[in-house]
Amino acid sequence: MKTLCLARHAKAQREDSSLSDAKRSLTERGRDDAVRMGQRLRRQGCAPDLILTSPALRTRATAQLLAKEIHYDGNSIGVEKKLYDAGVADLIRIVRGANDRVQTLMLVGHNPGMHEVIEYLSGREINKLPPAGICIMNLSADSWDAIGPASGSIVWLSAPREAI
Repeated sequence: MKTLCLARHAKAQREDSSLSDAKRSLTERGRDDAVRMGQRLRRQGCAPDLILTSPALRTRATAQLLAKEIHYDGNSIGVEKKLYDAGVADLIRIVRGANDRVQTLMLVGHNPGMHEVIEYLSGREINKLPPAGICIMNLSADSWDAIGPASGSIVWLSAPREAI
């Protein structure tokens, strides 16, 4: 069995024509929420073997804050360009491409892809995945390559302001 942790970046600055989307940073609330969610992840016993993040500034910052709280070496976070603007098919390709020595994989990315891949893998509709929302799923596969529709079950789903 594999474990997949899917995290949406925390609250970021509003879109600004003077900044590219990829350079939007976290707000103060976003930083606080990422720390809070990292603490919750630690209490859940989340210990990823690998964390991959989108190259966007807001996702890299979220990944670093989460990593610090769960005692994961921030220098070991991988940047995966394909996580930026990823849809379900892209996210599934990324997960299927993980090395099978990795038992727990964490992806830090963007909506709507993160929300949609949770529904695809769990076969369950969720209301939303708000900023800094996180889902931990157990996948009924011994290999990342074997994941598919409804091959996972949601173990934990939470957001900074509420359990979802």
